[in-house]
Amino acid sequence: MPASAHEVLLECISHAAAWISDDSNCEIRCVEYTNEDGAVIQDASLTLAPHFVSLVTDNDLQLTVTSLRATQFSTSRVAKEDALTLVKRACEGTLYLGNRAAALKIPDSGIDIYSESLIRDRWLSPLRFRVSGDRLKYLSELESIRLDDSLRSNSTPFDGIGELSQWLLLKAAIDGTSPSGITVTVWPPVELIFSECSLKNSQLHLKVKVAANVSLPQLGIAVRLTSGSLHTARMQIADAMTWAAQDSGEFIGSISLATTDSVGAQILVGYAGRTYVRQWFWDPSKSSSPRYHALNEFDPDLKGLKQALFTSPEGRDFEKAVGCIAYLLGLSSALPLQSNTPDLVASTPRGRHLVVECTLGISDFSKKLGKLVDRCNALRKSFAGATLTMEIVGVLVCRLPRDQIAARESELQQHHILLATKENLDYVMNRAWQVHEPDALLDAAIASMTAQHRIVGQTSAE
Repeated sequence: MPASAHEVLLECISHAAAWISDDSNCEIRCVEYTNEDGAVIQDASLTLAPHFVSLVTDNDLQLTVTSLRATQFSTSRVAKEDALTLVKRACEGTLYLGNRAAALKIPDSGIDIYSESLIRDRWLSPLRFRVSGDRLKYLSELESIRLDDSLRSNSTPFDGIGELSQWLLLKAAIDGTSPSGITVTVWPPVELIFSECSLKNSQLHLKVKVAANVSLPQLGIAVRLTSGSLHTARMQIADAMTWAAQDSGEFIGSISLATTDSVGAQILVGYAGRTYVRQWFWDPSKSSSPRYHALNEFDPDLKGLKQALFTSPEGRDFEKAVGCIAYLLGLSSALPLQSNTPDLVASTPRGRHLVVECTLGISDFSKKLGKLVDRCNALRKSFAGATLTMEIVGVLVCRLPRDQIAARESELQQHHILLATKENLDYVMNRAWQVHEPDALLDAAIASMTAQHRIVGQTSAE
């Protein structure tokens, strides 16, 4: 039975209260528009993290152009009570921006709320939820042009509303269809230090970092060892870790475990009864995939690939990482060198060709989709002219979770374009050691898209 908005709201506040630590880092980003209702929020974000998690600290912004007002700032050492107050006010549609407040336009039906916590099968699970208000009035074409020109001529110039959106990682433009909203993210007071965790030669090494005020009895660290399809051991290990205080206030916990013949180890980390991260580590000496061995030899534990795939702000790094994913999956792939080309072209053992576009977010979603459709059609025409009958499949790869792209997914289905999101990338990275059958994976993806398209069509007809 689906949870009500009120139930989700109470759960989010309870979750935040359990995870927020004293001396939190805080970052706020906000885009407001002035209309007949006064200044109202179009899109905003509030992020809270323990003091050892770095947030952006040198990109503060105060910008007022025509009807738009953009704000970005960060603060450190925020007391737990004050941080929790920020979360509670955001749940009511209000965001405190230093010496003033900004608010959502609340629809007659009231505030809506959606939490990623409702997605059960996630690998990285910070508390993230969105409080939605009313849809703002769509800017006319002339108003949009004037706004772009004003941003470009401002003393702090931006190349139009599109570039401002990318800078703030917000949806700064009003499209008249998406509700306004505030996205709240709370990181837990514990962090798995991936760079110092590994499974090698039947030894599992783990290291975690926790905030100074953490209650160790509420810390959950579980290990599940597997040998092929068999689970050989399951255990809780937080009590067995060795802890060392750091000069900056936090504590580092470490442990080494013998894993005998285990191929992989799954680590489950949480705090106050709520899961934060689920992560697999694989013993490279026991992998059956030559492609995994090849990449792992030059990128131990695939740490560089993981960084480019999930955290690097550079689009080109992400494109190269997607190329590596294609290689791990058993595809033959190439990154074209000209500028007006797809980000990646790949083929399966059965000869099907994939045209791939990559994006870090949704600000350029329509542009990427348009290019992808055009390039797929161009390649189909080229193949037909050469009397080649290979199937052409368009794929859009996005770093965001699927629920953040849900509103745009119907556009992809209309053009028969496959969508790969963070969940798919997590799936591959957590099974990188396996041998994959790319044609079988592609068949399953196409079947899933076709089923979803039927559901959308039926819903529309109803």
